[in-house]
Amino acid sequence: MEDVLKPNGTVLLLGDEAIVRGALEAGVSLSATYPGTPVSEVGDLFCKISKETGVHFEYSTNEKIAAETAAGAAFSGLRSMVSFKHFGFNVASDSIFPLAYHGVKAGMVIVFSDDPNCWSSGQSEQDTRYYAKIGHMPMLEPSDSQEAKDFTKYAFDLSEEIGIPVIVRLTTRVAYGRSPVKLGKIKKPKPIGEGSFEKTEKWNTMPPKIIDRHKELHELMNKLEEKSEKSELHKTIDGDKNLGFGIISCGASFNYSLEARNIVKKEIPILKISFYPYPKNRIKEFVEKYNIKRVLVVEEIEDFLGQHVKAVANELKLDIEVHGTDLIPPVGEMRTEKIVNAIGTLLKIEVPEEKKTPVDVFKRDPILCPGCPHRASFWNTKEVMGRNVTYGGDIGCYILGIYNPIDMQDYIIAMGAGTGIAHGIHKATGKTTVAFMGDSTFFHSGLSEIANAIYNESDMIIIILDNGTTAMTGQQPHPGTGNKCGESAPKISIEEVCRAMGAYVTVVNPFDTRKMQEVMKEVKEKKGVRVVISRQPCRLMFMRNARKNKINVPTYYIDQDVCKKCGKCMEYGCPAIHHDKKKNVYYIDENMCWGCTVCSQICPFGAIKVNIKKSEEEKK
Repeated sequence: MEDVLKPNGTVLLLGDEAIVRGALEAGVSLSATYPGTPVSEVGDLFCKISKETGVHFEYSTNEKIAAETAAGAAFSGLRSMVSFKHFGFNVASDSIFPLAYHGVKAGMVIVFSDDPNCWSSGQSEQDTRYYAKIGHMPMLEPSDSQEAKDFTKYAFDLSEEIGIPVIVRLTTRVAYGRSPVKLGKIKKPKPIGEGSFEKTEKWNTMPPKIIDRHKELHELMNKLEEKSEKSELHKTIDGDKNLGFGIISCGASFNYSLEARNIVKKEIPILKISFYPYPKNRIKEFVEKYNIKRVLVVEEIEDFLGQHVKAVANELKLDIEVHGTDLIPPVGEMRTEKIVNAIGTLLKIEVPEEKKTPVDVFKRDPILCPGCPHRASFWNTKEVMGRNVTYGGDIGCYILGIYNPIDMQDYIIAMGAGTGIAHGIHKATGKTTVAFMGDSTFFHSGLSEIANAIYNESDMIIIILDNGTTAMTGQQPHPGTGNKCGESAPKISIEEVCRAMGAYVTVVNPFDTRKMQEVMKEVKEKKGVRVVISRQPCRLMFMRNARKNKINVPTYYIDQDVCKKCGKCMEYGCPAIHHDKKKNVYYIDENMCWGCTVCSQICPFGAIKVNIKKSEEEKK
């Protein structure tokens, strides 16, 4: 955090941190987000520095509202930024696309990150660059932290110049790559509360003006292409004119292209494209200058840039072969080896053999933390409802409930969708369904899902896993936590909202297995929409606070004299519980045990006991 706020010099920054610094140098007044990895750190950093910098920051309840908040500030003459992951852009798109038609008064920047290989995503592998084309908005694509800072700063100026938002697109390796950044001067923002909204009668978002405005946007994109032609954001790496071969790349793939160039030991010319609309003539000049007959387009996921290069070659009658996704599959994250192999194929040269992961490398599925209350909620629900019920899954830590031994989610689509789809399954089958939903998801998109289920007379059980935070993306607050960026805030009661909508509501503690199972049996016998709020703090957050406050949390062990080796404890799926198959011994790793007590409750023989001796020693 200190490096981001340094007045000058050169510092090492993550791409996400560099985005924040660029916004500060541009004089951003307001930033809003709904957290989503790989750009969660943008919002988290603004949260930490908002008071010191005078930038108003908000964790919004979802990405659409975050975009609308930023738009409102831009309408009122204050520079604003909204950030979210690629799926968040999907949520926000309904409000973002009309912004180009309406226009903005001050600079507005939309920062998003795609996640090639889905390192932090569980819905789909998506290339969101197409939104720039659909939305008639310029898009800048940095390849390192310096560019992330510089491009963000420029994006505000460009947005103000053309009167529409500007998109900055990251991918995971740019967002989380750390590289040197030369700092510029931080610009003091216009204070919140001093903006001015002026009424107009343009109504560009309504017929008949909407058609005229659409035409204007196409003309604007043509003018932006001319600006892109002259832009210094693009970069050319000089190379051998006798190769008859070149690379056109963008974003993080540019860095991999440079590595591949060094590996094959060929002076391959490279054109890095950073500004959409893409520059036709720059591509033509590159091809002609280096006598290129075959070009390899290197980009992550879909062939967005590749299709453009092919179109340019066709339109300007360039005598070249354009390769890309025919040699580099449009799936997964870019790797240097992929580019090296493609170069070897096109230049017909021998290249180093690709290093493959040894087959004996240990692999395991992702797993919930030790003591996670979600695991207890899953266990108690399965004990009562069985496995033959349809379980609707959702987005959050509890997405890990898809893996064995929990196996408690039958589909994962989008935030809030678990409940909507469960309602549809009920209507189609006539059977009661169960849907899981997180507390942050409840405020994000769950409210309308529950209202729909009640209004359309569904028969389902909705289990809201309330761990008091937006845990998976870094424990950010939400409207049910009662705080925002370390300050107190209005706390909205989930149970009161659900009761007001007409649902049957009950609140349980998942760590009390007997009580929760009793409640689930009662709920099972009822009809209509039943909401069970399973409330227990995120265990990771709990343990951090316990250590900070020097509170000793008791651990548990398995008494080998009592253990019957039934394996029931392993069915629970806690990473602290192990089975040594060679010795046929079940044991708990006390260094991993976070003292939730649940394993001691589910053991049918009372073999799991609190480590009283260790607890007493820790007290001393």
